[in-house]
Amino acid sequence: MNNSKATKQELAAVDGLIAADVTIDLDAVVSVYVSQYEDALFTKKKDLSKRIKGVKDDIKILEKTLERSIDKTEYDIKVPVLDLISKVDKIEINWENEDDGYKGSTIKVRVQVSEKEKTDRWSTDSLTTTRSVKISSKDIKDKTNWEKELEGLNAELLETMSAIKGVSRKERQVKGKISGMKLDAGGHGALLNSPELLALVQIED
Repeated sequence: MNNSKATKQELAAVDGLIAADVTIDLDAVVSVYVSQYEDALFTKKKDLSKRIKGVKDDIKILEKTLERSIDKTEYDIKVPVLDLISKVDKIEINWENEDDGYKGSTIKVRVQVSEKEKTDRWSTDSLTTTRSVKISSKDIKDKTNWEKELEGLNAELLETMSAIKGVSRKERQVKGKISGMKLDAGGHGALLNSPELLALVQIED
């Protein structure tokens, strides 16, 4: 459980428990609270990872759809007099100008022209050409929105991972809070406001 989000009722319940028994096992109480907090963090991590995968899958599906939108038969050309044929060799999505919302992004269609019967008359490099097909504004908008969503989810996941690594610090926070409540319940609350002790933990400017 996140101590900063604990309700007044929960704190009051702990306070009442401690007041009833100032010899309560501190480690046992800390363990209960911190384990709940840690479980919540791992649940959040799992959920974020699932959502990130879902968005990445959406982008992959979009790219596959764009690739399939190319009619390869349009590039299947035969030149009998020269004994040449052409066909699509490769299709790739070229997302350009990310900072400008992927404007100008295209589908690159690489077309290869070759001899029907293989000989050494032609150079492979000179017989390859590329055509560009513009990606629609709707598809670009979808891509942009998903990338922004990914950015936010990744930042949240990074924050969650940092919190998981800092569980020991949260444990110390809970332990300190309960110790203070125990001191107060035992009539030693003045120790919490001791100028000498406060001076030891004061951060210098």
